[in-house]
Amino acid sequence: MSNNSYSSFEKEHAQNKETYISLLKDVISKTNNKTIKTEDVLEYLEKATKYFSIAESYSHKILNDKAALKGFAVSSFADDCFAILETYLLHITLLKQLFNSHISHIDLSKAISEKALTNTQRITVQYSKKGVPELKQRFKDLELSTNGFDTKATKSEFNLSMSDRLSLIIGGVGLALILIISLFIPSPTNWQQVVLRAILSLTIGILISTVPGFLHINLTGKILDNRYKIIATGSIAAFVIIYMFNPAFVS
Repeated sequence: MSNNSYSSFEKEHAQNKETYISLLKDVISKTNNKTIKTEDVLEYLEKATKYFSIAESYSHKILNDKAALKGFAVSSFADDCFAILETYLLHITLLKQLFNSHISHIDLSKAISEKALTNTQRITVQYSKKGVPELKQRFKDLELSTNGFDTKATKSEFNLSMSDRLSLIIGGVGLALILIISLFIPSPTNWQQVVLRAILSLTIGILISTVPGFLHINLTGKILDNRYKIIATGSIAAFVIIYMFNPAFVS
């Protein structure tokens, strides 16, 4: 899943959330007025299931595609998943009340799958910064499955794409080359310093390119009374930082 796919999720989620919230308000209103019918409960259950399945579907894609949503986008998606799981707790609380009053012949605890929102839970465990233990406890309090909180995705965290593997190989070879050269040329000339530092900057930049969004810099300065601004991310940011803080010495 790419960042564009995250935009697709936002759009799809927003549309279905609006429908779900509207129906939720209607169900609560009818419940308070004691005018709700079994058909209303079933319609709500259908719409709610569709709403919560969106995050679960996208979570499954992310967990099975290491190239999916990196950096800021995945953090945003994890926050969305966290909020959706909180809404799910309210959903289950309401369902228990509705089932007890209108569909008492069905045991809700047996009707809810143990795998419900497992991938959504995994996303919050892997990418949310705080609040996960408390959220997990709330699921336990409602006697809901915490499989996603308790287990990690089967997909290896180091299952890199071919381009990332090539970047790691090239970067590793470059670093090894710098090390070997430094052993044979302990006192490089000015020109050799320029070349070695440029190679080092490029090498580390290539390595960091396997983690898009890892770095972001915004520099401003002044040359001959003219202001300049540098904005760089990822491998370019790494190159700029290394080269500026370890400038090649030119006499």
